[in-house]
Amino acid sequence: MLAGNGNEAAFRQFYDLTAPTLNAILLHMLKDRFQAEDVLQDAMVIAWNKAAHFDPAKAGAKTWITTIARRRALDLLRSRNRRDEVMREGAADIRDVLSQAEPAAADSPESSATERRLAQCFGELNSDAASCIRFAYLEGLSFTEIAARIDRRLGTVKSWIRRGVSKLRECMRA
Repeated sequence: MLAGNGNEAAFRQFYDLTAPTLNAILLHMLKDRFQAEDVLQDAMVIAWNKAAHFDPAKAGAKTWITTIARRRALDLLRSRNRRDEVMREGAADIRDVLSQAEPAAADSPESSATERRLAQCFGELNSDAASCIRFAYLEGLSFTEIAARIDRRLGTVKSWIRRGVSKLRECMRA
């Protein structure tokens, strides 16, 4: 593959020949146009960076790039499933915490006390965790969107939310 030698024109031709088919495959797998485009871009960057290692004796160029793209899509699906699982678990925890803040009568003394307690518990959280929890559960942002918004690593955001929800639960039970 001439693109393996850093030939940009050859890589452009490779891209033009493979991108439409890859995009269709990725769109079918991911069911989201933007994610399919992102995975396609990632796959092409990987192909460009590893083109010198391409071995036509092992597979054709289209098979090679398709394998790269499919693996990236599968990785994304796995992480999406894990994120959804964590969000479901976290949402249940938040509902549990907030259910303690739902009084029988909004004007009752218990209502004010519970609201104050919830505010106090949020105040005890690290500000990053509190912000991430608000983004996730009040604004409905995904972990990835939160990470991008606050310019932090995805794993960091997930940890802050997980630990923050746990601390909220403990605090509300105390």
